[in-house]
Amino acid sequence: GTARATPASFFELLHLSRKLLEEHAAKSQQEQHVLQTSLGKLSSIRSQVKDMGQDLEVMRPSLEETKSAVQRTIKQIEVDRAQIDLHRCQVLQQEADAREKEQECRIREQDAKHGLSEALSSLEDAIDGVRRVHVSHIREVKAMSKPSAGVVLVMTTVCMLMDIAPTKKPGPQPGTMVDDYWPAVHAQLLKEPKRFLEDLITLEKDDIRAESVDKVNSLLDCEDLHPSAVRKQSAACEILCMWVRAICKYHDVKQASEPKRQQLYSMIEDYEQLKSALSAAQLRLAEIE
Repeated sequence: GTARATPASFFELLHLSRKLLEEHAAKSQQEQHVLQTSLGKLSSIRSQVKDMGQDLEVMRPSLEETKSAVQRTIKQIEVDRAQIDLHRCQVLQQEADAREKEQECRIREQDAKHGLSEALSSLEDAIDGVRRVHVSHIREVKAMSKPSAGVVLVMTTVCMLMDIAPTKKPGPQPGTMVDDYWPAVHAQLLKEPKRFLEDLITLEKDDIRAESVDKVNSLLDCEDLHPSAVRKQSAACEILCMWVRAICKYHDVKQASEPKRQQLYSMIEDYEQLKSALSAAQLRLAEIE
């Protein structure tokens, strides 16, 4: 059948409609409040944007200048970076040059010392031989009334190296005079046999005059002045002959190596200058990096 409206249901419907209207009104009021608040905020933001625009206009020249300054700084940084890279490359090259020069100096030094070390070794061997000579053997040489040519040559060369002057005696040709070292051997060189051996051992090899060495060198090719020949006449003179030859060899090698040593000194000086320049360049690079 058909539903019939009762007074109770009617009032209930009115109550429900009223409640819905109140809820709708509250919601509309809330939305209106939110809208008004949002409009207020938009107005404030619009005002702030307007102020910022005005501030921006005022600041625009300064900003343009700042922009230009930044661009200039960037360009300067690029220039500085290029200079730093160039300086770094130069430092690396200087380091390579310094290492190469150091290696070259070492090679030159080894070359200069090689021959000299051999000569020094031979001289030390000869000096050790002199240490083994007994004083009595030297007295035997001193006692020789008619020494052989080899003995005379050996003692003559020792006198030359020790700067003992000869006496003069008539030469083979009438009116000529020649050097005679044997009287000096007796009077000076072998006056004190023990002292003589000590002098040979302690003689400063670098103090021997080049002229004396040249004189002895002119006699070294003589057959009577070879150790094997002298050995037959005097064991002591054989040792002295070896000492004489070792002294001459040392001086010859030293003289021959002198240009190498001078070149080495020059190279070391160049190397020190290169190291100094490198240190300055490395310090400068550390400052600008």
